[in-house]
Amino acid sequence: MKIPTKSAAIAALAAAAVALSVGSAHAEAVTSEVAPGVQYTGNTATGAATLSTPLGSVTMQPGEFGIKDGEGRTVFGDNDIAAPNTAVADVVEVGTPAPAAAPGGDLLSDLNQSVAAAGPHMGMAMGLGAIGGTIVGATLGCPFGIVTGGMLVALPSAGTLTLPAAVAGCITGAVAVGALGASIGSVAVAIPVGLAAGAQKYNQLQAQRAAAAAAGTPAQAG
Repeated sequence: MKIPTKSAAIAALAAAAVALSVGSAHAEAVTSEVAPGVQYTGNTATGAATLSTPLGSVTMQPGEFGIKDGEGRTVFGDNDIAAPNTAVADVVEVGTPAPAAAPGGDLLSDLNQSVAAAGPHMGMAMGLGAIGGTIVGATLGCPFGIVTGGMLVALPSAGTLTLPAAVAGCITGAVAVGALGASIGSVAVAIPVGLAAGAQKYNQLQAQRAAAAAAGTPAQAG
């Protein structure tokens, strides 16, 4: 299925957001379960991120993105785009309790660093969520637009549901619901990913401080 022009523009803007996260001072790999069966994987060092679902996946990196079905076949976008390298990633689930602050640590500094680390991943997650939401919304919006004659509020009479009207209704529904899906998808993915990335950074800092305290040496910030 082709993504309508307006929805494609949203996807392009989302892809551009990935480029802004490259070179972050808090470059880390994060893997997070956004929802049952839905997993985000991102690496801010390369600006690559993937949102995987049972039905397929969306992968983004600076300047390009690719959409694959459940069997790994590219259905839209760049065919050779690769998933991010997460060899050093830790799986973080939202709601995982953080350890107590290590002795001698600066809690405010740790929290600030955790928020800073979460920002780039939230940006990438918003991009992935926008693309995924656009696709789902456009897929649902097309038939909805057809049965409502493009009005999206009431069913048309049988006499007015001609082929041109059906095509116009499909396009209208796909664009309208696709844009709504992009907004919902970006928020639905970004929030849990941001929490997971922040938790991972905070846990990492506490582990470093605890190890440094045990060794009798000062911990290195960041």
